[in-house]
Amino acid sequence: MQNFKVKKPKFIKAELRESTVCELITEASLERIFISHADANSLKAKNLAIDEALLERVSFAGSLLEKTAFLDVHLNACDLTTVHCSDSSFIRTVISDSRMTGMDLSRSRVKDVIFENCKIDMANFRFSKISCVHFINCHFFDADFL
Repeated sequence: MQNFKVKKPKFIKAELRESTVCELITEASLERIFISHADANSLKAKNLAIDEALLERVSFAGSLLEKTAFLDVHLNACDLTTVHCSDSSFIRTVISDSRMTGMDLSRSRVKDVIFENCKIDMANFRFSKISCVHFINCHFFDADFL
């Protein structure tokens, strides 16, 4: 078995500015943000770039986030149920204590990502490029990794 080290997100929490879900709607590039306890359900944003961010207890259930780039992001206790993130990228990202049931990550790039204590049932990773990924204490049922 090959031993590899996953690179963790690079940001300092104290340097993040508090933000709102409204900024996510702008479909722009967002850097050094912190969003907590927010409802972004059914959000529609293509080509969104999120760099150096901490998102805690944000619900994205049913959102369309195609071609979104997550770089140096920590998603903690988020609801990612049925989020459509095809053709997206997740680089140096941690997703912890989150629900990802039915999440679509097809054709995405997933590199240096840690999934910890997540429910990843019926998630779609089909045709994704996955490297340096750790799944720690995650629950999978009917997930597709073709």
